[in-house]
Amino acid sequence: MGVLFAPLCALASSVLAQPREMYASDDPSGLQEKLQSIVDFHSAFWNCSFSFAVHNDTMEIAVAAGANDWAKPTTSRLTPNSQIPMGSTTKMYTAVSVVRLAEAGTIHLDQPVAPLVDKYLAKPMPCEQAPAYCEVECAPISYCFVQPEPACSNTTDETYNKCSYCLRYLHCYPSKGRPTAVTVLNLWKNDARIEKVTFRHILSMSSGLRDYYDTPGGTDWLYYSVLNSTRDVEPLEYLVEQDKSFLFSPGEEIVVPAGQPGAGQTVRRGAYSTNAYSLIGLALAGLFELDDWAQLDQRSLAWGRHLPADDATLFPTRGTCLSQPGIAHQYTSVTENETFVDISNHSCLNSWMGGNIAPRPMDVARFTFAAFRNDAKALIMT
Repeated sequence: MGVLFAPLCALASSVLAQPREMYASDDPSGLQEKLQSIVDFHSAFWNCSFSFAVHNDTMEIAVAAGANDWAKPTTSRLTPNSQIPMGSTTKMYTAVSVVRLAEAGTIHLDQPVAPLVDKYLAKPMPCEQAPAYCEVECAPISYCFVQPEPACSNTTDETYNKCSYCLRYLHCYPSKGRPTAVTVLNLWKNDARIEKVTFRHILSMSSGLRDYYDTPGGTDWLYYSVLNSTRDVEPLEYLVEQDKSFLFSPGEEIVVPAGQPGAGQTVRRGAYSTNAYSLIGLALAGLFELDDWAQLDQRSLAWGRHLPADDATLFPTRGTCLSQPGIAHQYTSVTENETFVDISNHSCLNSWMGGNIAPRPMDVARFTFAAFRNDAKALIMT
């Protein structure tokens, strides 16, 4: 989701350097001690917690300061091994995964995502696994997802959201006028532009798709539901709920107007969209013919065979952060100037493929260095 849950800050740094083995225990420069003193100072000054790591071919250092659980600040302390939900850091892992697949020839960056998402949506799931309410509440209105009629206006957004969990079981309830599957085009109310959205568009924020806070009626329902609910808002519910209008057409270019920096230049339009990353995930679930979106191994996709043996990165899917003992506590205030509250017992999914990572800062420092190092050992060559 891209929200940094204060008062916990996690920082990771990767620095390019010439190879030389060195660890925190082998630190003649005293860098670890200096970094520790810095995070200790700022933790006390700002009354918050910090975790920081640096990694390259010459050193690996991690430090932390402050409380983990602020209800027990003296006994529950943040450590370098605390796994910290880092929101949009997930997008870097997703982007590297997609580029790696493109470099391997498995997909193409300019390939539309919709056909692969449709493949996932159309895969028939065992009817005995369908939520109990699907047959009575959702199957009779399933035509509203495909070809809305006037009567569909009586169906509430809440009902559509609930029925998003039935979309892959529609084949279980055959009847005249009912679809056996839906497509991305159907979900986007037959706006053909959704079929032109590519992997590259999503990664470069040029798809024109709206974000999670763009919900019908301007209610910010999805934003507040994610922040203030123990239940998981799964990818299909994200897509069903979000505003389907485009901010601009995928890949649209404009000429910078006079009087603006870069006037006269032709540039591609951009708009940040976390929701769009769910489309990447569903496309990959279709590519790999997965039964369930949560089966996608985000960590292995990003690292491949280069995954460090002691990597502790988590990509939560279902359940609360509190159910994962290694994940640090999270805090937020829903509105400005409110007291921070602990939301660790809320859903840890955040937003799949765009915000569901919980690593140690050292894990991120290692990954960043591995992805962007300027030699043949880099995870991506592009």
